[in-house]
Amino acid sequence: MLLRTTAGIVTCELLDPRQLAFSRSRRSARTALDSLSVPSTIGAALVVSFEADSERDALRFCRTALDRVREFHQFVQLAEPTCEPEQLARIARFRQIVVSGLYSLGSGPRPVAALEDIGVPAEELPRFLSEIQRLLRNYDCAASYLVHVLTGQVHTRPFVDLANPADRAKLWAIAEEAHTLAVRLGGTISTQHGTGLARTPWVEKQYGPLLSVFRELKQIFDPKGILNPGKILGPDPRFPAWPFRTSVLPPAPEQVAPSEEAMSSPSSASPSSSEEPTPAPTPTTARRVPLLMGPESWAESAASTCNGCGDCRTRTPPTRMCPVFRALGTEAATPRAKANLFRHMLSAGQDGTPLSFHDFREVADLCVNCKMCRQECRAGVDVPKMMLEAKAQDHAERGFERTDWMLARVEMLSALAGNFAFTTNTLLGNWPTRWLMDKLFGLSRHRTLPRFTHRTFLRRARRAGLTNRARRGQGVEMLGLSPRDSTFPIAPRLAYFVDTYANYNDPLIAEATVAVLRYHGFHVHVPRRQKGSGIPAFAAGDAETAREVAAHNIRILADLVRDGYTVVCSDPTAALALTQDYLDLVDDPDTRLVAGHTIELTALLWQLHEAGRLHRGFRPLSLDLGHHVPCHMKALRAGTPAGPRLLELIPGVRVHTIDKSCSGMAGVWGLKSGNFAMSLAAGQPMIDAMNQPRVLFGSTECGSCRLQMQQGSGKRTLHPIQYLALAYGLLPELEARLLRPLGTLITD
Repeated sequence: MLLRTTAGIVTCELLDPRQLAFSRSRRSARTALDSLSVPSTIGAALVVSFEADSERDALRFCRTALDRVREFHQFVQLAEPTCEPEQLARIARFRQIVVSGLYSLGSGPRPVAALEDIGVPAEELPRFLSEIQRLLRNYDCAASYLVHVLTGQVHTRPFVDLANPADRAKLWAIAEEAHTLAVRLGGTISTQHGTGLARTPWVEKQYGPLLSVFRELKQIFDPKGILNPGKILGPDPRFPAWPFRTSVLPPAPEQVAPSEEAMSSPSSASPSSSEEPTPAPTPTTARRVPLLMGPESWAESAASTCNGCGDCRTRTPPTRMCPVFRALGTEAATPRAKANLFRHMLSAGQDGTPLSFHDFREVADLCVNCKMCRQECRAGVDVPKMMLEAKAQDHAERGFERTDWMLARVEMLSALAGNFAFTTNTLLGNWPTRWLMDKLFGLSRHRTLPRFTHRTFLRRARRAGLTNRARRGQGVEMLGLSPRDSTFPIAPRLAYFVDTYANYNDPLIAEATVAVLRYHGFHVHVPRRQKGSGIPAFAAGDAETAREVAAHNIRILADLVRDGYTVVCSDPTAALALTQDYLDLVDDPDTRLVAGHTIELTALLWQLHEAGRLHRGFRPLSLDLGHHVPCHMKALRAGTPAGPRLLELIPGVRVHTIDKSCSGMAGVWGLKSGNFAMSLAAGQPMIDAMNQPRVLFGSTECGSCRLQMQQGSGKRTLHPIQYLALAYGLLPELEARLLRPLGTLITD
């Protein structure tokens, strides 16, 4: 209580040793801990903040508190008193990572928020913490603590396995004694997070006779009991008194292929997990075959899936989480609903309630594979991977609907459209044709589509000799480097993996990429037989087609990497496919080799800049750009996006970074007529930022985001590499492109 007597303190939080220990097991957390020089031997940490009328007074208060504590205790000072925003952000990140470290534990005993919100008078904190630890030892149970010292709030999380009936019974007994102790000390069973279902059984213990008054008020204002049934005034008789969810851990799926009948029957429901021997699988008893995960990973995913905390329902601007939830606001759109869908798929049939096609699609179709929930979930739950697995299982059993089949094969259709580009573009720019395509194929007639070209980039590359491989060391000679020059960050020979959009719709992206890289002395090789990334098929659930495409590309690229090439991608989705998604599809050494030698284009150029080797001979461009950061760029986990910083190097260019939301396009998802309005709603924050008067043109690395930006704002949008090529004077024709009006139904 010494700190409470010190002026200026407004928060004081105690982080216990278990939180620090679990945080150190996560790589991202270790980075944050090391940035503050947190020793591995630290037993606990206090995070204290001060407020005052001036920075000087706040710093004085802090130093006074440190001096007073030193008089009584030996401690390690983890951070100097500061009012600097950057240092404050580091401390806040340290606190956030340590607290969220417990969420990432896998199967077995996990921290449960059963005693999450207890509060006692601050002067009773030592006694309460001592008693609660004795109580937990009596039940042979460990726990983690987060203590708000000034207000006496204690977030106690016992480690129990909810799938174990003995642990569940133990948890009830612990909660009964802990809440009794809090009330006896003059505290409360609920302080910060509300009463809810978890603390309802102990409301009567705290309020006693007043509970009858609560019931009378409830009867007056909610006679039908439709508002929060079962909360505060007693458990809902339809549910258990303490409705904690049991973790689902079904038996590992057998490696048995579904029968032809199961694959073709439109009424196939989720397979049963009955253990009775059967002569052959049927539509209701076929075992699921893991397509992306092994049987052990399936079981692990079920056990370590989300704890239902609801953080994914956030609408806070700094986070993106789920763009579809932000647009719809329904529970079915939340990442936790998708995790629950995966859990239910694993257990479907055990309780006689198989999952219907409608129920599955109602949730699964709301996952657009933006990967933001994986990026921002405190528990590290990989919901996108679960949904890819779920969609793959559904596709294996039921096949595709017409629109999904078409969009999953966008690479094949783009190649066909390019062969007849003039006819294709004429038809796509015609209202009656678009109306017919909407009705027949579900392709939105309101979506502005990209123009196709017969002279695809791969055709241009063959004519320009870019598909010829260099002899070993050729790039080094061009750069004037020694083959062992350790100051150069990237191998001088690059293999360019071209995305579908740059190949079939806007080859000037690829031409700008090659021109800028060659301008810096790189030898650029364009593999002639490469295919698109296959991600549209993967995202739709056609894992087998995506696996074939991945294996094809890996064979080509792995050979180049072994020959000394680095793979470069101008599209973040393509980079994400090579570095992350292909590892789920083709698990072999070549895939890992390619993943370890692939880099996104703007990240490569920024490394050149940091090494002092990026040419700065830009001609001035008087442009105000709104640069949207794509979700897949953030999912690459490459730190601060390099695109805006590269554009700011061009004289006269003013960059307004737009990192407010997903664009809402989500690859081919936004092309569907049923998703058009939802797509615009999901990307509305980004569109609003683009519509600011100060923004004249757009910039983004993602082709599909570009379509949405142009559709929502009517402002021409280019890839950052195109602006760089224009500033270098390498592609002057881009200046005319900037000034050309956009089309309504089709645009270049």
